[in-house]
Amino acid sequence: MKIGFDLDGIFIDGPPIIPKGIIEWLYRGSQNHDPKYRFPTTKFEQTIRKWSHSPIFRPEISRNVEFIKQLSKDKGLKIYLISSRYKFLENETMIILKKYGLENSFSKIFLNAKNEQPHLFKKNVLSNLKLDIFVEDDLIILKFLKNYYPKTTLLWYNPKRGIRLSEGIFHIKDLKDIYSSIK
Repeated sequence: MKIGFDLDGIFIDGPPIIPKGIIEWLYRGSQNHDPKYRFPTTKFEQTIRKWSHSPIFRPEISRNVEFIKQLSKDKGLKIYLISSRYKFLENETMIILKKYGLENSFSKIFLNAKNEQPHLFKKNVLSNLKLDIFVEDDLIILKFLKNYYPKTTLLWYNPKRGIRLSEGIFHIKDLKDIYSSIK
């Protein structure tokens, strides 16, 4: 069985003071139902983004980090990390993975080295991997992906709230809920 996980919002939390809605607005702009993200084009924007992605501002979600370390011991599973963080964040991403002991928890780590739009990057990776399960905290991206991967169980991780979801997307409040999808 093949399982893919997003990084931010699953294993790494956002900055503790800034509400998620503001971060979404900074990344997506006013098009909050569009899967496209705004790429930071200036060195200044990229420097701010690098700074905001340092471990000081991106604490681990400890229960999920511990869960993936345990899940990775199951030899019957292939577990992938699929992070759409842009190329200029690669160093910060690897620092965080090492700091939280995640670098060896995955069969393979996929980073967005070509700076593709996050939804398109994930679509391409999922196409190549043919995952059984994909866990993501971005519901807009999941709604985009469900049109392409009807055989992949798409799990929306959101421990704080539940809403009615589109057919083909399932809500989980705890990563342990994945076990109900593992056959």
